[in-house]
Amino acid sequence: MIAEQAQVPKSTGRGEDRLVVIGDEHGIWCAAVIDGATDKSGRIYQGQSGGALAAECVAATLRQLPPGTAEQELGASLRADPLRIGAHPSTKGLAPGATSFDDRTYIRVHRSADDPVAAT
Repeated sequence: MIAEQAQVPKSTGRGEDRLVVIGDEHGIWCAAVIDGATDKSGRIYQGQSGGALAAECVAATLRQLPPGTAEQELGASLRADPLRIGAHPSTKGLAPGATSFDDRTYIRVHRSADDPVAAT
């Protein structure tokens, strides 16, 4: 159950941040706030700023992940392809001594059937 959500851009338009909530009949299994980057060039791509387009790409990727996709799977992928040039290409590789190619935050929500909030 989502009690409240909001996305308020600092200026007119949709802005560059995205909120993604993914679930099914068993509840929410992914919730993400994507902090889009401001594209200082002002260029427009497919009707969107570069930051909005980047945020949309991240949101679309999250929506394609199967339930249960976990941090361990990302770790295995990074070990298999630390330069990110194989199955999941990226503009950033895994630098020596780093544990990831970029910072990230995620949340996984599990609610039990007997949770009084889940029953409302």
